[in-house]
Amino acid sequence: MKKKKFKAIPRVIRRICARRLSEEFRAAVEVLVTVTCGVPASIWWASIHTDPFNWIGVAVSCVLATAVWGFAFKQLYAELKIATAFGEQI
Repeated sequence: MKKKKFKAIPRVIRRICARRLSEEFRAAVEVLVTVTCGVPASIWWASIHTDPFNWIGVAVSCVLATAVWGFAFKQLYAELKIATAFGEQI
């Protein structure tokens, strides 16, 4: 029974994304990609330059990426709860 529930989660996510505006979803993906790409860029920048304070920027970008991804997963979880609470077909 649990396997059936886990198989249904991607369908719920597709329904949520289909209902939302396509532009809103694309904007969210762009933000996630940009923030995630900032981490290796900051590591690359800090490794090339000799200033030790550049590593503070690496730490800040890691914290920022973690916070943004955490918020995204929190929002996704809330949407899944709402979708399943209204008894949508999964």
